[in-house]
Amino acid sequence: MGYSKELLEQLNFGEGMTLYGDTPLAILKGFLQSGVSYLGGYPGSPTAGLIDVISDAYEPILKNKGIYFD
Repeated sequence: MGYSKELLEQLNFGEGMTLYGDTPLAILKGFLQSGVSYLGGYPGSPTAGLIDVISDAYEPILKNKGIYFD
């Protein structure tokens, strides 16, 4: 599927802004708000949908925030 740039930009939203997206995108936003700095997983795991959004968001968003993805 791949996440569009517009969807991924919502990860930069601040307080009072509404995020529109699927469950993995909302979970990743929650991770960012809670201060997570390392994300890992593997394809085919129960978290595969989450790994997809993390992978798509890594270069444009997460790397600039100091998040490490493995």
